[in-house]
Amino acid sequence: MITQNTKCFADLCIEEFLYIHARARKIKNSKIVSDTIELANKFTGEKIKPQHKVTTLSGGQTRSLLIADALLIGAAPIILLDEIENAGIFKQEVIEIIKNSSKIIIFVTHDPVIALLTKKRLIMGNGAVKKVLCQNESETKAAKNLLELDRKMGIIRENLRAGFEITKELVNVNFA
Repeated sequence: MITQNTKCFADLCIEEFLYIHARARKIKNSKIVSDTIELANKFTGEKIKPQHKVTTLSGGQTRSLLIADALLIGAAPIILLDEIENAGIFKQEVIEIIKNSSKIIIFVTHDPVIALLTKKRLIMGNGAVKKVLCQNESETKAAKNLLELDRKMGIIRENLRAGFEITKELVNVNFA
């Protein structure tokens, strides 16, 4: 379970943290640690380096690392992801990788992009399942439109993160 509160208390570097988890899972693949860091870096604009301390990562970096760790090292067949969109993560990349994994992923979300990209949605209320909805053709089209807007917003976010000025050309460019 990866929640919004992703605090790590171990004062280890990323590489040690992942190696310990892989060893505990009896994973012998020597590339699993570097593969996990590489995957985490696909999810975040703030790159994670193996020598960084886990405790110094931002919320988005930590969430990206924990998602990559759950996908590649974790033994659980089911992963619960709580509000991944709140951490500035590249959620489209996360969703694409998850679709190609053998794990069952349950998202807790208020994000319409994530909600509409899922095959089934459980509508909750007062701690109970109120409805189960299956994705339909209209939702697939709506998701496609929202994904395009989300890509545009991601480009602007990454330009802001890099310290660039947002210009008229960037705002008006056709991203198709």
